Amino acid sequence: MEDSINLKKRILRMREENNTDNIIINPKTFNIKDSVQEKLIKENVLFTQSNASINNIHKNINIKSNTDNDFVSIENPKKVIEYNYNEQFKLLANKFNEAVEVILELNDRVKNLENIVYSKEDITLKINQNKNNYKIKLGLSLALIFSVLSSLLFLPADLDLTNIFKVNVWFFFNPIIRMVFYISAFCSVGTYIYLIHFNRFLEIKHKSYCFFLIKRSSIIGSAIAFLSFLSIPGNMGGDLKSIIDPELIQLTLETISGKAALLSLLGFIIIYFSCLKQNIVFYLLSFVGISSLLLSFVIFGHSTKHGLAGQFLIIIHLVGLSYWIGALLPLRKMCNFIDNDKLKIVAHLFGIYAIGYVGVLVAAGLIFSYILLGNISALISTDYGNVLLIKMIVVSTLLSLGAINKFKIIPNLSIDQNLGLKRLKKSIQIEILCVLSIFFLTSLLTTSLILPMGT
Repeated sequence: MEDSINLKKRILRMREENNTDNIIINPKTFNIKDSVQEKLIKENVLFTQSNASINNIHKNINIKSNTDNDFVSIENPKKVIEYNYNEQFKLLANKFNEAVEVILELNDRVKNLENIVYSKEDITLKINQNKNNYKIKLGLSLALIFSVLSSLLFLPADLDLTNIFKVNVWFFFNPIIRMVFYISAFCSVGTYIYLIHFNRFLEIKHKSYCFFLIKRSSIIGSAIAFLSFLSIPGNMGGDLKSIIDPELIQLTLETISGKAALLSLLGFIIIYFSCLKQNIVFYLLSFVGISSLLLSFVIFGHSTKHGLAGQFLIIIHLVGLSYWIGALLPLRKMCNFIDNDKLKIVAHLFGIYAIGYVGVLVAAGLIFSYILLGNISALISTDYGNVLLIKMIVVSTLLSLGAINKFKIIPNLSIDQNLGLKRLKKSIQIEILCVLSIFFLTSLLTTSLILPMGT
């Protein structure tokens, strides 16, 4: 409020200073017959002819120009007035500069008001989305509770519920744990890669959303990594009680899979703390966390059975996959912003970079799949090959959606922005479903199925 009052005073002061009948006398264009019968008032110059008519003024005033010193002499029977053009020019320049300053300040205030309005609209939109999500979660929770209570009515009265702890539940839990682990890992690593490429084009609120994704993914990933570690003694014992067996836990610490789970846990923790500040030290810390997380994929499992070549292919495959997956949620978020000019730039550059990333992603995936299968016929003759074939079909669908986005939907943003945003957002949602399907199929391949070559 105080700034507004000061600005108003400045404008009123300028009006008072300029609201005079100032006339700049130009000896080349001055014509006394064309002037009106008013006072001729100038800064530092007062020319008054009391009770004189226009004709008397014309007779008594003789204007002489002196080009050597930029002065003009105005003679009359009473006195001679000298007019300095340089001083008047400086005066006009100062007035002009003051006016420009006021205009720029008004422009800044208009922009601040626009930002406030946009932020309020974003908050309102977010509140509405949270309300809808809350209703959906509440409905699903009530449906789940109703299903569990209904199922109890059909259980035998003499059922011993303690037997549930003797069932090998890890056969069902392992694929789910691995799937959530994939989601957390690629979301955290991929969002960091997204920030590295497009940080200069992002607004503060979009950067904040990206760091929110990284933190949330790291927290979930840390919990899942710890659960993955516990699942190892659980698999050894075949029941839920085994996860707290000290001997099995001690044995897990000596296995490569247990060390990999702890390494991934360490990676998630480091990535989380690297988001707390944005400087060179924390950027290096994020690199350490990402490296630890990626290494946890290649120190055990299928990649170790084919030496450094297989591990190198897996690393390339993971980086390319992280780039693609990590950009989906941030791009989807940008579709909700009012200012979509930066979305066009980011989406266009994403498509250009994706040519290289997706190229190495597909090439590394195909080569490594062939190494695992041994021959192409295994795609049809084995269960592992069948699931891998379905995964390839889903990946092909994902690649097709990416091509449609790059060559059709994104260019249409400049033609019909509203329609283009709707199509892009819908396409990204379909891509997210495809990615979730790929993660589920990959979790089956890595936890529940045996390689055709028996390795």
